[in-house]
Amino acid sequence: MRPLYRQSHRRAVAALAGFAMALLATQVAAAPLPPPPPSGNTIALLEQCSAAMPRAHPWRARQLRRAMFRLQVSMSYRAAGARLSPAERRSAMAAERDSYNLLLETCRPLLT
Repeated sequence: MRPLYRQSHRRAVAALAGFAMALLATQVAAAPLPPPPPSGNTIALLEQCSAAMPRAHPWRARQLRRAMFRLQVSMSYRAAGARLSPAERRSAMAAERDSYNLLLETCRPLLT
């Protein structure tokens, strides 16, 4: 039996590959818009969690790495620019918001 974290990592990599393939399949002739910059809160949270990781328990550090990876992957929709439909964009924004909240909840005990 494989450990659960390896299976979830493989699922995340497969989801990222699927997302990249979907982006390639939906390219349009219009010039893409530049991606919106990540908000200052997101960047600050990623930096604070990275700084807090060395003093975390190994189990908590693993959770933080996964949550940070998930947030970074969920932010990848920004590079698609205008190629996403409004429904896809809303879905991607919701996934980013959920990933941000997960990272915040995972990192909160280390930030206090």
